[in-house]
Amino acid sequence: MNQILVLGGTGFIGHHLVRELIGRGLGVRVLARPGGDRSLLAGMDAEIIDGDLDDPSSLAAALNGCDGLVHAAGHYPTYSIHPEREAERGRAQALRILDALANHPVERFLYVSTLSAVGRYPDNRPEDEAAPWPESRRASAYARVKREMQDVFLSRASEHNTLAVAPTAVFGPGDRKPTTGRIIVDVARGRMPVTLHGRTNAVSVFAVAEGAIDAFERGTAGRVYVLGGENLTIPRLCERIAGIADVRPPYFAVPAEIVRPLAWLGEQIAFRAGDAAPPLPLVGVDFANFGEYLSSDLARRELAYDPARHPLDDAIRDALAWFREHGYVPPRS
Repeated sequence: MNQILVLGGTGFIGHHLVRELIGRGLGVRVLARPGGDRSLLAGMDAEIIDGDLDDPSSLAAALNGCDGLVHAAGHYPTYSIHPEREAERGRAQALRILDALANHPVERFLYVSTLSAVGRYPDNRPEDEAAPWPESRRASAYARVKREMQDVFLSRASEHNTLAVAPTAVFGPGDRKPTTGRIIVDVARGRMPVTLHGRTNAVSVFAVAEGAIDAFERGTAGRVYVLGGENLTIPRLCERIAGIADVRPPYFAVPAEIVRPLAWLGEQIAFRAGDAAPPLPLVGVDFANFGEYLSSDLARRELAYDPARHPLDDAIRDALAWFREHGYVPPRS
């Protein structure tokens, strides 16, 4: 492969994938919305072309001449009020991409999925690629969108040599929305006096970028590879962040199932008010509610994946420095 198209290359994980591909000597093209923020790609030797995943003609033009595709721009619902409607948008996006690939085939297609698309064992073993996906997660718009998009792509894996990676909770510089980095911002600013009970797995974005492109280069078609780091509770993650930021950690933790109805009500009010985003995103509560420890043993065996090369504390420290530099968190006094 010589020329790779990256969808979502202007985003948090996406721009790290672009950098990793370039570092391996591959040509990279990025499809980006006209007028969108492209600052994370500054200084990178990547071709940027205007387009939109909702526009089949621009997607076809972007694929022309490319022999690989990395999709890190899956539909991300801002609101979680209508899971079925959001899932339909995700499925429609996935089918548009498959239609474009039918006319512009590639040698390799990597879909960047998420921990919410990974299943769960009834005996509470760490989740992995073989765990059955519980129907209860269909209540989460985010989890449902990601799982259904993953299923659509992998159902036709043999046609496009398709595989997926499922990063866990990813931390590092460049999380400009922010996504998972919101917990760093809130803890560092003292805006999180209370956290949620729950378990998660946290990983450096540098480990994810390295593992994802390793999968792209030599992973098995049809597989999903969990790319995780450390298993820890959410309160413990907050304590780690607070220690690095030199602030007080949250005072106590409450069960996510108690907070979910409040978050749902807040989303209803914010949606009707026309707010750009809810005050307490339901997706964050669902991460805690559905979160489990995860295993990356398959990626370790088949890809020599080793997240220890990129320690979690370093990723949190780098993310905090980036947030301070860009005004999300006040500089040290």
